[in-house]
Amino acid sequence: MKKFALLLIVLPIAFLVSCASPQKNCAIGDISGAKTDQEIKILEAFGEGWWRNALVCQMGEFVIAIPADQEGDNANTIFVFKKGKPVFYRHGGATYVYSPKLQDAARDKVMVLIWHGGDDDDVKRLWYQTIGKDPEVMSDDTNFDGQPDIKATWNNSEIIEMCIWKKDKWQCKKGKK
Repeated sequence: MKKFALLLIVLPIAFLVSCASPQKNCAIGDISGAKTDQEIKILEAFGEGWWRNALVCQMGEFVIAIPADQEGDNANTIFVFKKGKPVFYRHGGATYVYSPKLQDAARDKVMVLIWHGGDDDDVKRLWYQTIGKDPEVMSDDTNFDGQPDIKATWNNSEIIEMCIWKKDKWQCKKGKK
């Protein structure tokens, strides 16, 4: 998984060096940074194969990437970067929001994740977390009613406390130390 995360960090850099056929502020290119067959298989496994054939446009400080082929699973997909860091990603049944201000901003540093069904469905779940501060807090509204149903607090990838909302109050358990 670390190898995949590193692959995602170099995404905008790979675009800058591999795009072909520029048209004004746009070009078709490979934004994946994938170099080996294994890296390409990882992209495919995560449903991100379109990164190897993306229409990428420069818009001020932002880089906007969409699949060159908007058919099937790639429909309604958009990835936005600012200064080489992810800002917004809509793909499949989820929408991701990132903070490009993080020093180590990468695709695995999601601030808000909204799960939704197909194009005709409503939002199904909302997930959000603090990023860049220790301890970090993650909240999950599993039924999208505005009340988080699960929250976890952790420090350096170790869970400090896990809480579940039951009977109008938090029921919490401390993590092992």
